[in-house]
Amino acid sequence: MQTQNHTTVAQLQGQLKCGSNCGSCLPEVEKLVNQHHQQSEQIDVVVK
Repeated sequence: MQTQNHTTVAQLQGQLKCGSNCGSCLPEVEKLVNQHHQQSEQIDVVVK
């Protein structure tokens, strides 16, 4: 996610095809995306 600047589940689906077959993993993928955003925001606050 960091190296490709993917910020949404849809972008990950387009690039990696995750969740594009049956979709059962989409809740977990969305959870991971949200966790990544939270960690990124915390890093930005510490750096500033």
